[in-house]
Amino acid sequence: MPLLMTRKIDRQALYLNENAYAVYIESADKTGGDPWTRWARNFERCLPLTMWQHIGEPLSHTTWERDNKVNIAEITAISNTINMGRVVLFPGDEYTIALEKLETTSPKIHTRITNSVAGFVTL
Repeated sequence: MPLLMTRKIDRQALYLNENAYAVYIESADKTGGDPWTRWARNFERCLPLTMWQHIGEPLSHTTWERDNKVNIAEITAISNTINMGRVVLFPGDEYTIALEKLETTSPKIHTRITNSVAGFVTL
């Protein structure tokens, strides 16, 4: 199973397994966040998934075109990593919180991300 949904990602899992990658929930402005997010931005085996405008503030429908391009590139990178046979750790708690807020502010991005993540499970 190349996609491993976890409540929270432990950095030790990445240090102990050099074939493990992790997804982190990113903001469009690439600033702020908890210690895990700030650390993940600088770790080569962490893959962003932009779901916030700024941490805690969901993406907006007014920035859909920009966000769509970014999301396509990020989703492609995650998919390629899974297809290479790497284990990808996925932050279920953070993802769920961001997804709930995103549903009302940017339904198109919500649908794209939801369908893509569901597709990762079948890869």
